[in-house]
Amino acid sequence: MSKLTNQEVVELFRGVIRGEVAVSLANPMDKWNAVYAGNVGFLFGDWFVVFFNDADELDYTDRVVDPSSDQWDFGDSDDPLDMLTDAERGRLEQVLKGAE
Repeated sequence: MSKLTNQEVVELFRGVIRGEVAVSLANPMDKWNAVYAGNVGFLFGDWFVVFFNDADELDYTDRVVDPSSDQWDFGDSDDPLDMLTDAERGRLEQVLKGAE
């Protein structure tokens, strides 16, 4: 297992923002608005991504695992969300809130 780079994760996020990567909830019971403060897991294509939802706001990336099990974890480096523009981050948050 290897570590993913921030750039690899950001490119995944931008693929979601552009509509090139399908998004679904990893657990349909954990809808974004049902978790007041906690982790919410998503499938971005065949990647597993966990974000921390803080009072219905996208706070930080907790974990990203690609199909080969390479991963990025909170604390590995700066949050890849910080590499997005405000508009990109806002669009990503909209996608997460609408995921089923």
